[in-house]
Amino acid sequence: MIGIGKFIQLSAVMTSVVCTSCGTARFYSQAVHGQAEILHRARPVALVEADPLTTDKLRRQLKLVTELKNFARKELRLPATRQFETYADLGRPYVVLNVYAAPEFSVEAKSWWYPFIGRAKYRGYFNEKLARQEAAKLKRDGLDVTVGGVRVYSTLGWFADPVLNTFIGENPAQLAETIFHELTHARVFISGDSDFNEAFATANAQEGVRRWLRANGDVAALARYELGLQRDEKLLALLTKTRSSLESLYNKKGG
Repeated sequence: MIGIGKFIQLSAVMTSVVCTSCGTARFYSQAVHGQAEILHRARPVALVEADPLTTDKLRRQLKLVTELKNFARKELRLPATRQFETYADLGRPYVVLNVYAAPEFSVEAKSWWYPFIGRAKYRGYFNEKLARQEAAKLKRDGLDVTVGGVRVYSTLGWFADPVLNTFIGENPAQLAETIFHELTHARVFISGDSDFNEAFATANAQEGVRRWLRANGDVAALARYELGLQRDEKLLALLTKTRSSLESLYNKKGG
């Protein structure tokens, strides 16, 4: 259940964001409902570990999260005292569905303004039906649209975020990167600059994983992790090159 303090805080956030625009009240209403669901389903990790119905795999992963939090707090100086102290099974593979949109013949994504975080290049929905409706509306407005599921979700330190079933099954290095990434957001977040926020959190998390694996003496896992990063860099380079080619093509078309 949601404690009274969290309920009051949640209500205050809802009031402030809904008042910013009556036309977006439905969006913010579903956001508050979705956050309330997460808080409602969250159970202390210790209780989940002690539950006889908890699988051995989940128990091992939760113990790993505790280890990662301790490392993040002591070695990376990240704020790991409140976050990931609970576990929530949402019964679905994604936390939210993000709607992304861009004008036709453009590689510059549409952005939306949000209270507290500024502008971001996505619209996140806990409710799939509403996400599809928003996507359909944007398409009718002439934009190119895509909808993608998001496994990891953070309130940037506003609430004590739980470990979620959507990412708890990751391998140790991936789980470490996820935990360090989200804790970095709680430490540093520049309102309105999502590109910097993601780049900084990713770089910090990756270095954190390297330090953690070295501290554990797991040379083989570190080698696999570095190889995976190299593959990701090649993919990113290919995507960046393709984006630049499309941008050049679109500019010629516009001219």
